[in-house]
Amino acid sequence: QGSKFVGWADGQPGDHYFHPFVLPHGYLDANLSAAWAALDGQVRFADLVSVQPAVCEAGLGPKQFATPEYAAVANYGYHLDATKLGLLLRRHAVETLGVRHIADHMTRVVSTAQGDIAGLETRGHGLLEADLFIDCSGLRSLLIGQHFGVPKVDCSDVLFNDRALALQVDYATPDAAVACQTISSAQPQGWIWDIGLPTRRGLGHVYSSRDCSDDEAAARLLDYARRSGAAGHSLRSDPRQIRLDPGYRRECWVNNCVAI
Repeated sequence: QGSKFVGWADGQPGDHYFHPFVLPHGYLDANLSAAWAALDGQVRFADLVSVQPAVCEAGLGPKQFATPEYAAVANYGYHLDATKLGLLLRRHAVETLGVRHIADHMTRVVSTAQGDIAGLETRGHGLLEADLFIDCSGLRSLLIGQHFGVPKVDCSDVLFNDRALALQVDYATPDAAVACQTISSAQPQGWIWDIGLPTRRGLGHVYSSRDCSDDEAAARLLDYARRSGAAGHSLRSDPRQIRLDPGYRRECWVNNCVAI
């Protein structure tokens, strides 16, 4: 139903605020910010303009038993399994949209005399020719970056966080409460996310490697897991590190190649 930010102001007990998914009540009719500022911090903004923080704090859901699928009493979003979603989209594309799906390894980019990409040489299917190529190779940037040589604009001077640790945690009991909002807790060099899923919790620590070692970040994440009710046996695995690369390619469309 939104995000709950914990410890971002002074770290004292009670230091939290909500970003709910319900729009502020009356935002088209009055200057809500001015009315909130006049209260001089006596009430949090989200509490003033939305019922949803109270719903979240009470551990209630955004709909009732009789509410239809995908409808809501209070607005909400979904956490999706990215792997399963990818498989679903692939099946829909192939079975319904007539897409030809090929799983293979690219070995070489073949160019035309004008500099366009004529095709991709693959290990098992030979040359795959097309009119338009979409580079979805992520940080490796095989086409836009490596083939066309489009430089990356480094943003590490303003985007400090370049590492993340992810952890899966079982609930202590089968009937444990599932948080109905994402919890984001401030840390000295980043923040920790805590996402309640039907069968487990997803935890993670985003941090700056220039200001915090991997071991320090892992220790903070494991300490958070223990303090929030996770026993040693409930950790499904050791934290998995994700390396981030703050920046973007200067161009995303070159000749007949578009990068995502």
